[in-house]
Amino acid sequence: MKICVIGGGFGGLLTAVSIKKHCGNHQVVMIDSDKEPKNAGFGESGPPDMIGWMCWALGVPKQLQPRWIADWLSETNSVIKYNFKWQNFLGPEDSGYFSGLPEMSSYLAMLDPTHVGSFVNPDITRPDHTDYMLYDIWYELYLQNRRTMKDFQPDINSFYYHCLEHTMPSYDHTMITSMPSLHINSFEVGDWLRKRYLKVIDEVVVDTVKTVNRNSQGFITSLDFDSGNQLEADFFIDSTGFNRVLAKHLDLPWRTPTTEIQHNSTLIMSNGYTENIDREMHPYTIGYGMDYGWSFSIPLLNRKNTGYNFNSQDISWDQAFDEIATLSDPATRIADPIKLTWQPGVYEINADKNFALSGLASAFVDPFDANTIALQLRQIFRLIDYFKDPKEKKLQDLNEFTNTFADCISERVEIHQGLAPRATSEYWHRNHDVARRKNLQDKVFDAISSPYHSSRLRDTGKQIPFLSHLYLSETVYFGIDMSRRCRQSPPELLDLAEKYFRHTNELNQHRARLSTPMRDWYSQHGIDINQYIKFRK
Repeated sequence: MKICVIGGGFGGLLTAVSIKKHCGNHQVVMIDSDKEPKNAGFGESGPPDMIGWMCWALGVPKQLQPRWIADWLSETNSVIKYNFKWQNFLGPEDSGYFSGLPEMSSYLAMLDPTHVGSFVNPDITRPDHTDYMLYDIWYELYLQNRRTMKDFQPDINSFYYHCLEHTMPSYDHTMITSMPSLHINSFEVGDWLRKRYLKVIDEVVVDTVKTVNRNSQGFITSLDFDSGNQLEADFFIDSTGFNRVLAKHLDLPWRTPTTEIQHNSTLIMSNGYTENIDREMHPYTIGYGMDYGWSFSIPLLNRKNTGYNFNSQDISWDQAFDEIATLSDPATRIADPIKLTWQPGVYEINADKNFALSGLASAFVDPFDANTIALQLRQIFRLIDYFKDPKEKKLQDLNEFTNTFADCISERVEIHQGLAPRATSEYWHRNHDVARRKNLQDKVFDAISSPYHSSRLRDTGKQIPFLSHLYLSETVYFGIDMSRRCRQSPPELLDLAEKYFRHTNELNQHRARLSTPMRDWYSQHGIDINQYIKFRK
C-alpha cells in the first residue's frame, strides 16, 4: 500500500515516521509544503505517558531510551512534566491544586498485601467506572472530620511534595520512560524529528496541494500540486493542522462543540528566566483562572510561555494583553506576543474510504488539559493498527473515536469553567448560568461514572482523554458535595484508610526530600540549566 501523509510539521512527521516504523512493508510518502506556516515558538503541554508513547511510536529500544530522552530534552528545549496545577479558579487569592497525572486506583489498593507501587494488580490499578475509588473513601473520612481539605492533595497526589520541592520522583528511568509527559514546542520537536528520522520515510515531496481528485465512489485517487506534478496513492492522511487541506478540498461536514462555553483565541507571551530559574522552570503545567477564560503557563528550557485562552466576543486583544501582563513580567519578556485564532469544532467525517484527518486537521475544541497531542498520538496508533490489518470498520471506529474525543473535551471545558466558583466578570456569571441550566453538578457525577473515563477501558482501545479521577479531584477543589458517591464503610476499613492516607502522606514527603532536585537531574543528563538564565541581577 502507498500511504501519503500531507503535512511536514510535527504532526505530519510523527505520523509518517511512526507508520513507516511499524508498517515497514508499506510505502510512505510525505508532502512537505514550502508554503506551510511555521510555529513561532510557544509551548505545548503533552498528555500523561507521552514519553513512553513517543518511544513506542518511533521504535526506540529500551536500552537506548535514557540517552534518547536526554538528547530530546536538550536539542528541542523540552522540559519534563509530571503534573498539572489549577489556580485562581476559586478567586484571585486561590493558591490552586495539583490535579495529578497518575491514574487513581480503587480503594482495594489498601487491602492488597503486595501493594508496593503503581503496577501490582491490574484490577486494582486500572479500576472500572463502577469501582469505589481511593478518592471516595478519603471523602468518607473527610465527612467524619478525620481528614481535612488541607490533607487532600498530599494524601491523594503521590507527586504533591515532589512538585512543591521541584524534585524528580525516581532515581532510575522507570518513571521517566513510563508515566511522565513533556512541555514541548512542536516546531522545534518537528525540526528534531526531521533531522533524526526523515530518512526513514520512503519519499518526501516538497510541494503544495492544489487539487484533490476522487473517483465516482468517492475514493481519493491522486493529488495535483502547484508545480504541475501529480501523485497517486492508496491512502491519504491530512496532518496539515489548521490548514486542513483534505477537509477543505473534500468539503467535509463540520460541527461546533457541544459546550456552550467556548474560546476561540489565544494570546501567548514568552519570558526569559531569571536567577530564580529553579522555581520558574517548574515540572508541571499551571492553568490559571482569568477574568474571561483561562491561561496556561508552560516552561521550556530556554523560555517560559504564558497563553491566555478567551473568546474574541468577550474581550479585545488589547484587553487580553493587559490582563495577561499580570502573569508575564514585561521586564523579562523576550518576544513579541503571538496571536492565534481558531474555530472550535470537529469534522463529522474525519476517516472514511481511503483518507483520514489527524490532529488539528480533524478537530480542535480548546487547548484544555493537553488534549491536542493526546488526540494526535491516539489517532496514529489507530492508523497503524488499520494499516496492519485494513478493515473498513477500523476507519469507522477512528471516525467515532475522534468525534467522541471532541465531545469529551467539550464536556471537560464546560464542567470545569461552569462549576469553578470564580465570579470576577460577566464571563463567569454566564458560565454559572450554564451550570444551573444544564445541571452540571449532576453532569460531573455522570462523567465520573462514565465508562469513557474508566482506566480499565484503556485496555480495549476505546478510552477517551480524561480519566475519572480528574473530575473527582475537581469536585473537591471546587467545594462540591460528593457524598452521594460515598458508602458507609465498616469502621475497621475506615481506620485502615485513615492510617493509609496519613502514612502515604508522610512517605511521599520523605520520598520528595530524598529525590534528586530538578537542577541536579538535568545536570546528570548533561544539561546545565544555568545557561538558560537570561536575566541576572
